[in-house]
Amino acid sequence: MPDWSYHSLFKPVLFRLPPEQARKLTLSAIGLLGRLPFGSGLKLIDWMGHMAPPAALQNRLGKLELSSPVGLSDAVDPLLLGTESFTRFGFGFIMLGAVAPEIGGPDDGTELRKVWQDREREALCYNRRTERSDTGTLLNRLSRLPAKHAEQPKRGLTWLAETAREGQRAEDCKLVLRLSRHIDFWTVDACGPDGKINEPALREAVAVLKQAAPDQPWLLHLYLDTPAEETARLRDWAKQQGAAGIWLDDTAEEGAGTYVSGRCNLERLINKVRQLTVTGEEGLPVAVSGAATEPEEGRLLLQAGASWLALHSGMVYSGPGLPKRINEMLAQDADQQGHLLQRPNGDSAENGWFRAFINSLRSGWGFIMLLGVGMLIGGQLAWLIAATTIVLPYDLQYIGMTRPELELVNDRLLPFMMHDRLTLAGTMMAIGILYIGLARFGMRRGLHYARQTVLASAAPGFLSFFLFLGFEYFDPLHALVSALLFPFFILGIAMHRKYRFHVPPVNRHNDSRWREGLRGQLAFVILGFSLIIGGIIISLIGMGSVFVPEDLLYLCTTSEELAQQNERLISLVAHDRAGFGGALLSLGIGVLLLSLWGYRQGESWIWWTLAISGMCGLFTGFGVHIAIGYVNQWHLFPAYIVLLLYIFGLKYSYRYLHARPASAYEQPGNFTG
Repeated sequence: MPDWSYHSLFKPVLFRLPPEQARKLTLSAIGLLGRLPFGSGLKLIDWMGHMAPPAALQNRLGKLELSSPVGLSDAVDPLLLGTESFTRFGFGFIMLGAVAPEIGGPDDGTELRKVWQDREREALCYNRRTERSDTGTLLNRLSRLPAKHAEQPKRGLTWLAETAREGQRAEDCKLVLRLSRHIDFWTVDACGPDGKINEPALREAVAVLKQAAPDQPWLLHLYLDTPAEETARLRDWAKQQGAAGIWLDDTAEEGAGTYVSGRCNLERLINKVRQLTVTGEEGLPVAVSGAATEPEEGRLLLQAGASWLALHSGMVYSGPGLPKRINEMLAQDADQQGHLLQRPNGDSAENGWFRAFINSLRSGWGFIMLLGVGMLIGGQLAWLIAATTIVLPYDLQYIGMTRPELELVNDRLLPFMMHDRLTLAGTMMAIGILYIGLARFGMRRGLHYARQTVLASAAPGFLSFFLFLGFEYFDPLHALVSALLFPFFILGIAMHRKYRFHVPPVNRHNDSRWREGLRGQLAFVILGFSLIIGGIIISLIGMGSVFVPEDLLYLCTTSEELAQQNERLISLVAHDRAGFGGALLSLGIGVLLLSLWGYRQGESWIWWTLAISGMCGLFTGFGVHIAIGYVNQWHLFPAYIVLLLYIFGLKYSYRYLHARPASAYEQPGNFTG
C-alpha cells in the first residue's frame, strides 16, 4: 500500500471500519505479498517502493549493525501478519511483540488490546499499556517467520517482567534460549498496570537475559509517564548493568483504562529524551517509540538526542511510506552536513560545451539524450509524412497499387491510415520528450532509477519492430530509424554505470501540498498502467483481427471486403497497429516508472516532462480523430480517460513538484538542543 494508494483509495475506507478490523485487513493484505511464491511479492514491494535505506544511515545497537535508525513498533502488527513484508519497508529493526513468562495461555489476558482512534490528535488509544503474548502463542508465531538473515532488519522482543519469579530462573533461561533463536535484541519492561516499576522483577529479568543470552543487547523499557526521578535512577542502574540503551515508549495513561500513543505526545517525548541524554557524563543511547507522524517530527526526536526511532501511530495516519521518507530526510541532513561526498560529473558549461558533450557521452546520459532527440525528430518526420502523403512509395509497392487505385478501394481508407500513423508519430514524440527529461535531469545526476526506466521502456519498443516481420512486411523507414537509434540506447545503458547515492528532494511535512501530490501521483500511476494495457491490447488487435467494430463502422466495410480488394491491405494496416501498440507500451512503462520512482517534492522537471510529453500524444491523437471525422464516442472513450488522468495528475501534482524542498536548517521551530 504505497502512500499514493493508501491515502487516496484505502485510508478513507479503512477509517470507516472498526480499528481492529481495519488493522487485520490491512496487515493481512500486506502479509499476503510476503507469502507469495518465489518471493514475488517481496520483489514487487522492492520494485514499486525502492525503500531500502541508504548505506550512509547504517548505525549500531550494541553489537548489532542496523541498516537504519528507523524501526517498527510491535503495536503496529501484534499478530505478526505482515512482518515478512515489513522487512522491505526500509526499517532497520522490527519489534515482534512482548512475552510475559508468567502467562500460561491465551485465556490469561493475552487477547489483543482494544484500540480506538483519536483522529483530531492523530493518536491511538488502548485499554491496556502493553500488548501481551503467552509463550506458546508467541513461539508459534515466531517459528512461522523466515530464519534470521544478516541483511534483514534486526528483530527485537520485549520481556514483560510483571512479577519477580523467584525460583523460576532456570525455567526462564530455557525460555529465553528458545526465543533468542528468532530475535536479535531485547527490551525489558517491568512497568505494572498501575504504571509503577517492579524493581525486583526488573533485576531478576535482567539477570535471566544476561545469563541465557549474554551476546544479545538489551534495553531498559520505560514510558513517557514514568516519573523523571525514577527514570534517571533506573537509567543509571541500567548503565551499570551493561544495557545497550533506554527504550522510551510514548504511551501514557490518560484516565483509568485509557492509554494514548501518538502525535499529541510529541513535545513531551522530546523533552523526556533531552532529560535522558543531556547529562554531565556519557549516558545511554535512547530509542523512542511512537509520536512521530511526519518526517520532520522524527528528525526532531533524533535531534533531541534519540538514537533510534520506532514508528507506531505514524504508520496509520501518515502511511507506509513514512520510514522511507524519514530515511531520505536523514540522508539529506547528513549530506548537508558534509557526511556524504558527492562529486560533480564534470559536464558543466564551465569546462566548455565540447568537453561537456564528450563527458556526457562518457557517462552514458548523453547517448540517451541523443536517443530522445532522435525519437523526437523521428516522430516529427513521421507526423509530417502522415499529415501529407500518408503512404510512401514502398507502401504502394508492397500492395501493388497506386494512390488513386487505393482511394477507389475505400475513400476513407487513407484517412484511417493517417489516423494510425499520426497517433504513432505523436507517441514517438512523447517518448522522445520523456527520454530527454530522464537523461538530462535523472541519469546526468547518477540516478539509478532513471537508467532503469529508460531500459524498461525502450527495450520493448525496439523489440516491437519484429512484430512487423510477422506480417511479412518490412518497413524500410522504421528499420532505418531503429538502426540509427539502437546504438544510442545500447551505449547509453552500457556506459551509465557510475551510480552514486543522490540525496533526493525530501518532503518533511504531511501538508496540503504533500496530500495533493499523492493524488497527482496516483493519477499518473494509473495513467501509466492504462497506457501499458492499451498498448498491449492494440498490439494484440494488430496481430489478430486488426480492426475493431468501430473501425469498420467508420470505413463502412468489412475485413473480408478489404481482403477481397487486396489481400495485402490488411497486413499494411496491421503493421501500423502493431507499431502504435508497441510505442504506446513503451510510453506507458516510462510514465509508470517515472511516477513510481522519481516522484518527489521539488522535482519540477518531472511535471514539465510529463506535461510536454502528454501534449504531444494527446494533441495529435484528438486532433487527427476530429480532422478525419472519426469521432465515435465509444472508440474515443479510452482517450477521454487518459485525458482526464493527465489533467488530474498535472493539476494535483503542480504545487508538490514545484515546491522548493525544505532544508533541515530552514525549518521553523528547529530544536537545536
